[in-house]
Amino acid sequence: MRRSVKRLSFNALSVTLDITLKREYGIQSGRSHSKRYRREVMRKKKTREYWRNKSVTLAKKIARHMANFKCAYCGRGEPQLRTHGSHIFSEGVYKNMSADIDNILCLCAGHHAIIPGRNPGSWNWHAYPDQSWEWFMAEYPELYQQLKLRTQKIYKIDFEKKHERLKHLYKKLLSSPHHKDSITN
Repeated sequence: MRRSVKRLSFNALSVTLDITLKREYGIQSGRSHSKRYRREVMRKKKTREYWRNKSVTLAKKIARHMANFKCAYCGRGEPQLRTHGSHIFSEGVYKNMSADIDNILCLCAGHHAIIPGRNPGSWNWHAYPDQSWEWFMAEYPELYQQLKLRTQKIYKIDFEKKHERLKHLYKKLLSSPHHKDSITN
């Protein structure tokens, strides 16, 4: 009798879990679906912000690869200087554009980030935003116009799908012969 009570309470818990999973996540559990259902639950728990951050990180890598790891301002780059992916239109204000490759510039660390005590008078993307915008509009006028138009549109991005597309593009970029040449040079 005691054994059946334990089994009954386990089954009641299992039924409750199945109902909860079906109601909240729209999936069914069971032995045959256990791996798939765990993947589904883990995927569902990841928020839009999680996928946006993953997409932004990958978009920055792609933008740096596409620029051959060279600074857009001075032309120097890796391996001598570390390069960064920097947003043209701020990712804080324009979240929908934060994972767009064409909204990211490849800049060397010195021309991207503010480094206290290093070259206080030299140009820097974040230290001198007015000069940065003037330089960007002069160097990339068509890109500026395209991005400016995109800032005026309101749309919602599925960052999980965007991440999948970026991942596919990144793999394609890594397998291209041009990428192999840039590694050896």
